[in-house]
Amino acid sequence: MLGFSISRKSTGIHFAERPVLGNLRFALVDLETTGGQAKQDHIMEAAVRVVGGDVDLEWQSLIDPLCSVPSFIQGLTGISNSMLRGKPRFSDVQETLWSYLDGAILVAHNARFDTGFLRANFARYGRDYQPRVLCTLKLARTLYPDWPKHGLE
Repeated sequence: MLGFSISRKSTGIHFAERPVLGNLRFALVDLETTGGQAKQDHIMEAAVRVVGGDVDLEWQSLIDPLCSVPSFIQGLTGISNSMLRGKPRFSDVQETLWSYLDGAILVAHNARFDTGFLRANFARYGRDYQPRVLCTLKLARTLYPDWPKHGLE
């Protein structure tokens, strides 16, 4: 995306191209969790795509939540207890995940959900996660207020 600055010179108007978003880093995030309460439920999958500046990378991991996944959540996500057995714990991936998210603008559909889980999980390791956020659910509701649904389906 390009922005334009306008300056007057004695010969007329001059347009100078400059990147508007070039130095910003965005982390597109999707989490799967064992439930809907960030303080009591756990992250069981994290997927991140980081773009911006000179960065373009993807990372994802199943995460052992150290608890049983409710059958309702298994049906919703397709992630079973057996799939999580032996996978890294959040304590094992939190440093890597932090390195991708720290300083980036978090982009997620229903970002309040993902941000809440990330904030709660990082807090257990002494990290204060307070990202700038772009919520694609709020964006969809703003851009398309007449649509009956704003989900990802």
